[in-house]
Amino acid sequence: MSGMGTLSIKRWPAQSREAARRVIEQYGEPDEVTGGQLIWHKRGPWRQIVASKSLFQHNFPAPHYTLFALEPAEDEILDTERKHSKRKVRKTADFGAADPSLA
Repeated sequence: MSGMGTLSIKRWPAQSREAARRVIEQYGEPDEVTGGQLIWHKRGPWRQIVASKSLFQHNFPAPHYTLFALEPAEDEILDTERKHSKRKVRKTADFGAADPSLA
């Protein structure tokens, strides 16, 4: 039987649907489902994974589209005033789509 995440992506654009399907396959059904996003909490090394129905265009370092965001549990960075500090870093992942019409 399909979960809510799997059912909610049936009408998503093909590229967004495939990216979300891959995350569901690896991490299971999401913890939260909205009309435009699937959200997983504390899965694998990630504090949060957000798969999106929408493609977000970015132009750096080259034009590309982002489909979901990954947020690590914590990232240690060297701080000039203190030995170490911790900060959250949101990362994005894309499938190299140069053209949103591929969706």
